[in-house]
Amino acid sequence: MAKKTEVKKTAPRYSEAWANWFCDTMIEEGLEVKTMAEKYPEKCPSFRTIYRWQERHKEFDEKVNQAREYLVLGWMAELDALAKEDTPKGLERTEIQAYAADKRAKIDVLKFKIAKIAPMLTEKYKANTKTSVTDIAKAAAPTIVIQSYAKRAEDVDDESGSK
Repeated sequence: MAKKTEVKKTAPRYSEAWANWFCDTMIEEGLEVKTMAEKYPEKCPSFRTIYRWQERHKEFDEKVNQAREYLVLGWMAELDALAKEDTPKGLERTEIQAYAADKRAKIDVLKFKIAKIAPMLTEKYKANTKTSVTDIAKAAAPTIVIQSYAKRAEDVDDESGSK
């Protein structure tokens, strides 16, 4: 039997051109880091290596986070369009139910993607700002004041002058 020769994949090296291609493709195709590494194995190293490159190269980390922001904005626009979309006219009851179920599934997937990626952006935001997002939320939260018109026992004693 003839021996099989293994063709060893050479992992790409980090470069500014590669980083630009990676982030542009991420945005154009709406993919996350791991999915990019799986879809383009000939152009990408493992997703773990990409995450390490993010840690080592601040400019790459900023580009990936910017790409994620664009992904979230795109998904939010898609979610909004789905929510506003009318049910097609002339469908049978079962077709309407199937259409509604499909639409709910698409909405749930988009909500999941947004919920998964948005906190990553928030964590980066919190790490790069002096005031945390929680502090901002607390400052913006309305204060609820409950006023009681019932008189306390001390107030009644004060008014009558006896103590």
